[in-house]
Amino acid sequence: MKRIILFLAFIVLSLHAYTQGIPSKVNVINDLEKGRKLNTLLANDAIESLYPKMGTSFQEAVNGEIGFAKMNDQLHQKLGKEIRLIDEASFSELGAITYYRVSEFEKAASITTKWVWKDTTIVGLTINATPEPAPSQHEFYKTKTDLQLPFLDTWYVAWGGQKPHLNKHISAPDQRYALDFLYSKNGKLAKTNTPTANEDFYGFGQEVVAPGAGVVIQVVDTVKDNRLGKINTDSPPGNYVVIDHQNGEYSFLAHFKQGSVKVKAGQTITQGELLGLAGNSGKSEVPHLHYHLQTGTDYREGVGLPIQFTNYLLHGEQVTQAAPERGQYVSPPKPVK
Repeated sequence: MKRIILFLAFIVLSLHAYTQGIPSKVNVINDLEKGRKLNTLLANDAIESLYPKMGTSFQEAVNGEIGFAKMNDQLHQKLGKEIRLIDEASFSELGAITYYRVSEFEKAASITTKWVWKDTTIVGLTINATPEPAPSQHEFYKTKTDLQLPFLDTWYVAWGGQKPHLNKHISAPDQRYALDFLYSKNGKLAKTNTPTANEDFYGFGQEVVAPGAGVVIQVVDTVKDNRLGKINTDSPPGNYVVIDHQNGEYSFLAHFKQGSVKVKAGQTITQGELLGLAGNSGKSEVPHLHYHLQTGTDYREGVGLPIQFTNYLLHGEQVTQAAPERGQYVSPPKPVK
């Protein structure tokens, strides 16, 4: 039952949310408990209790309380009752709380329910078949290359991990273990409460360095940076650099600022060497850095490999070697300010 339904996909998080900070709060007990209560209300058809908690735009999108009740009836008919909780998690980020609940239902093996609320207002709800991770023979793979974080300061792991709610890339074979990083200052991503340009984001123009030594084999540097909230589907990686580590591992770094890449194809580079500046090119709504490790040289043709960085700080604590996950702040041992 892979394409069971998209019951409701409505999330109201404007660019203003990106200015509200991204404190690292994962699986806070109160957030988990609130998510469970919301889910119980939905399962028990307590629409009269849920509906007043929803934002105005959300209420309009579901055609009022009666429309919401009809949608919920259809949901129960298609899925049946929840019979087993598989996994759950909560994240406090981008000015909102997100609660994920992965469950088995009578008529579906795995459904992911995602609640989003801001303060006391429900602003989002999706109920979908849980994305299936791309098949991989490398789940327990140990990175051969000595990899450092590809930046010089503290960044936030926006996506990364081996579960669908941790990693939005998990269904793509080449990006099965990919990471997306966001840069912030004082807990905020943008310099203003109403960002209108890429330059309003602290991450735009931040230095990106080589995670490991090798030979640059591909460079793209001519793709225009997107306007905020827009994406370029014609060139998903935007401006990017591919590094051959000479051991069957290839680093893929994407979404560089147009015209900022400092290396050329065929160039031998050392770990920590400047590659270019973080940007907002390709399939990217706001400035960020995408990184993944793969077995092949070309975009969408390699097989993704797990990534273990060495000698870095996780929430300020020293880590010898580990794979970053969503919700973490990571930095080199001595951040450059």
